[in-house]
Amino acid sequence: MASTECIIDVGSASVGVCILEKGKLQPVVGKTVRTPISSGTEEAKTAITELTVQAVTKSLESFHKTASPQFVRIVLASPWYDAKIRTITTKSERPVRVTTETVVRTVKQYFAQKNEATPQGRTLLESVVSQAYVNGYPTAIKEALLGTTLRVNHYSSEADTQFVNQITASVKKTFPNAKVTFHSFAFVAFAALRALRDEENFVLLDVGGEITDVGVAHHDGFRFIGTFPIGTLSIIRAVAQGGSVGEAASRLTLYAKNELSNDENAAVGGKFSAAAEEWKKNFTAILETAANEVAIPQTTFLFGDPEQLKWLESFISATHGAFSTRAIPIPPDFFQPFVMIEEEAFYDSFLCVESLYFHRNRDRLIEVRS
Repeated sequence: MASTECIIDVGSASVGVCILEKGKLQPVVGKTVRTPISSGTEEAKTAITELTVQAVTKSLESFHKTASPQFVRIVLASPWYDAKIRTITTKSERPVRVTTETVVRTVKQYFAQKNEATPQGRTLLESVVSQAYVNGYPTAIKEALLGTTLRVNHYSSEADTQFVNQITASVKKTFPNAKVTFHSFAFVAFAALRALRDEENFVLLDVGGEITDVGVAHHDGFRFIGTFPIGTLSIIRAVAQGGSVGEAASRLTLYAKNELSNDENAAVGGKFSAAAEEWKKNFTAILETAANEVAIPQTTFLFGDPEQLKWLESFISATHGAFSTRAIPIPPDFFQPFVMIEEEAFYDSFLCVESLYFHRNRDRLIEVRS
């Protein structure tokens, strides 16, 4: 049965909105808009929360005449959420029946023993088991299994309650009757790519305007997530060296396409290499931390602004310390075989991967709510 949802992608550089039609074999993306959050200057960076709420409101202005969807799915990128991944293991001397209820009970008991709760002023967004392993083997636990060991990868995310309320209030002005749910981009992208691709092991890299998120999937489980405060706008500002951020961004695009003169190429290349070095140091440090938890695969799915993917790929597909990275950029047309679009829509890599997530059956995921 056909139904519609609205997806709002909230990043650190822009906000994207689309209408998702469900009920067909492929997700159908309708009206689509993307609004920049700021000019990318240091001054704008300090006012990013206010500017982001304004960008959400502005993005929704053209949807006032759209039929109200049943759900509005808000997907937050960093820095709008914090996430934790925990590996929880239980053992028994004799084989016992393991069901989804067993998994939920195991996770709840873990949090009760640790006396962990969502801090005051924070709102829990997601609490989900990305993968369960019975006797060491990954399984969706569609039916009861016998086993002596159960290991689960649990993912949880939370956000500032005031920010959540501000975004919700903005949405309700346009869609007062829709149910609003919040999600994190890292987990949405992991689950969608896992369902779409053959790789069991991969790195998920989301290079936003001000923040970079790094996730690691291993044996179909989401095993690590980390972040560092350097993004594409950070690199562009370093290249600009106090000059025009817009001009620096244009120069980098031309540099990546090898369309500058020899002198300009040398000048921009030197600034770019120096600016990228700090990003690479932080990326290597994150991988070293992740390696304490899980093996680091080479395959790296790279999300970023379409205009910046080329120069991002140029320094990400390389050796970073002890780690070799093979970047697979995710341009807007990456999902073209899997997502249909209507006249008022366009391919947007973030909204497309989110549409796949909300369109697909997510029975491999086990939600755990108190």
